[in-house]
Amino acid sequence: MNQDVLTSARELVERARLDGQTGRVATPEELDRLSRDLGANLPDWYRDLLAAVPLIGLELGVSVPDSEPDDETSWLVWLGPGSIRSESLELYPGIAALQHGFLCVGGCSHGTGDQYFLKTSSGEDPPLVQIDHEIGDDADLMLARGLNEISPALSAFFAVAKTRWA
Repeated sequence: MNQDVLTSARELVERARLDGQTGRVATPEELDRLSRDLGANLPDWYRDLLAAVPLIGLELGVSVPDSEPDDETSWLVWLGPGSIRSESLELYPGIAALQHGFLCVGGCSHGTGDQYFLKTSSGEDPPLVQIDHEIGDDADLMLARGLNEISPALSAFFAVAKTRWA
């Protein structure tokens, strides 16, 4: 596993703890089921991260450029294996995104349905993106017009993510 991702994830969890949030790690049983269901679409490094660092359930904020003052932070909940499975195999945009190397890892706390994905085909410190679910179920169109990069690298997102409502 990428040491920058691991270190920044652990530091994020500590910041969240100090702000009153606690996450959890995935159980071996959850990860085995997710691995069976997603196959090669679940990278070993991400499986190891979910098993080692209590990210699941944390509510994390990210600054949104060019937003209104009241909407300058977007909040997401870091997903566990059951939700990753559901978002990736049962719902759009996850179904279409998975076919192109994107794994759903975060749910929108605002209820928009615009979930957060890692482009896991980009290596062990991939970009974090948000995909607009209203584009439809055409993967090529969705990825061409509905993709919003949140962070160029997962470690960079973990380093700057907010851990409490400000």
